[in-house]
Amino acid sequence: MRKSSELVKAGRYGDAATWSAAAAGMALELHGPDSIETAVALHNDGFVLRS
Repeated sequence: MRKSSELVKAGRYGDAATWSAAAAGMALELHGPDSIETAVALHNDGFVLRS
């Protein structure tokens, strides 16, 4: 998430959304759909998409 938050601060929302979605996808693959890590990654992805 750190990379996507840096991109949001720089105003590069399209790039931030790509990085955030990738992080959410990796969390889903690594930890499964019911994990806290996946929930946090998806929450952060939603935050980036709202920006």
